[in-house]
Amino acid sequence: MNDRVAGRRCSDFAQVRRETLLPAVGEGLQIAPMGQPAVDLKTLRQLSVSERIQLVEDLWDSIAEEAPDDAFPVSSELGAELDRRLAVAEADPASGVEWSEVRRAIENRTLRLEP
Repeated sequence: MNDRVAGRRCSDFAQVRRETLLPAVGEGLQIAPMGQPAVDLKTLRQLSVSERIQLVEDLWDSIAEEAPDDAFPVSSELGAELDRRLAVAEADPASGVEWSEVRRAIENRTLRLEP
């Protein structure tokens, strides 16, 4: 991903995250009581859409990095289907559909998926 979002460097988002999280206690963060948000949502809503998307991406990346391998289980059936689709795509790269075409079809509700 590029290192700029809405004219700001992605590293600037670390400061935004620090400002929106609850005050730190020692080395960790204070945990909000149940029913209270762990972040200041009012402040987050002041960010642009692209900035909020970047925050979500950063959060997801941190989860993916720290999660154990079995945190995102893939059934044998799903694994087989993913392998099949990858083999089809690699065997005939031209068989794919451009994103612009897919988006247009979705917007026009004309998308036809074949098994």
